[in-house]
Amino acid sequence: MNCENKMRPALMMINVASFLALAPIAAVAGPPVPFNGWSASNGTIAASCPTGFSCEVVGTSPGFLQRSVSSTAPGGLSYVQTIVAGSTASGTPLAGLPFSDEGFVRAAGGRLGTGSDIPTAPQTGGQGQTSLTGIADRQAIKLQNITSNATQNFEYAAMIKTGWAADAGQPNVDITQIIKETSNTGKTFDAVTLIQSNNNSDGLQTGTRLNYDTVFVQPTRIDQSSEDSRNSYKESQAVSIRQVGGDMLSAAGSASLPDGQNITWQPGDTVTTMWGGQRMTSTDECKWESRPRGRCDLAQGFQSIDNLNDAKEIGRYFVFGNAGPFAWWENPFGPRPGMPAVSFGPSRGKD
Repeated sequence: MNCENKMRPALMMINVASFLALAPIAAVAGPPVPFNGWSASNGTIAASCPTGFSCEVVGTSPGFLQRSVSSTAPGGLSYVQTIVAGSTASGTPLAGLPFSDEGFVRAAGGRLGTGSDIPTAPQTGGQGQTSLTGIADRQAIKLQNITSNATQNFEYAAMIKTGWAADAGQPNVDITQIIKETSNTGKTFDAVTLIQSNNNSDGLQTGTRLNYDTVFVQPTRIDQSSEDSRNSYKESQAVSIRQVGGDMLSAAGSASLPDGQNITWQPGDTVTTMWGGQRMTSTDECKWESRPRGRCDLAQGFQSIDNLNDAKEIGRYFVFGNAGPFAWWENPFGPRPGMPAVSFGPSRGKD
């Protein structure tokens, strides 16, 4: 699986999620009942009816269930719940179904199929918008491909809560994608992408967060010759891109690289950092003063910082001998990335 093929499904899913996110935000949160309260057996979907609700099936077919879910409390609201899985799917959404999608939309005019026994006037959200607009949706994909050369895994999970379903203090859109490939020769590739966003009552994006982290590791003798008969030594590369802004950047701050280049920011700005590092070994290209030519740890790293809202030039730092990251700011960029632990062994070889 090449990188282009890996990214195509991710881009399509991200575009779909972004489209669904363009809905007004209200103060009332959802979904009305927790996600994942259902199972599938050879395409037949069964969902229990939670306490405090009445449920009525509207439509069903292999891999598909739609029903009304209505609160039994006085003045309670009604929702349309739609569940989609494979036509022959068996299992639960949290136990590795290849695909599942579960969504809720709010129904107008009472409980479906039972007449109007709740108020027909839609409630209003905190910003005066009708709370009928919005969606609560959870989509998950989990795939594995095993070939004669490698095992490839793809996982994708998206949570969308807009309009009446928006949770205060939580992103309206929360997407995680994981790609992992392990070859029979010991190469590993891992890529984790996190995308989060907020939208206001007009559907405009007000805050974003992007985390993109990749790590590649391989035994040294896979793609290069070596006088050393052992192949337990490894080479590694890692890249991290982090960006946060809008209402997800809530506090002022600053960041500085080792050479003094720095940026500052205010709440609502958009700031970004990028780090790339590499560690590799060589039996032929390094010589230490006190040792014969042999296996050495060769490293290099790059890091940048930038505030996209100011006119200051992006800060860039590069160095040989250290893979980095050289500095990190968990607030606002999240957990610090790092190079994987790899062994390099003693110096060996000929003068």
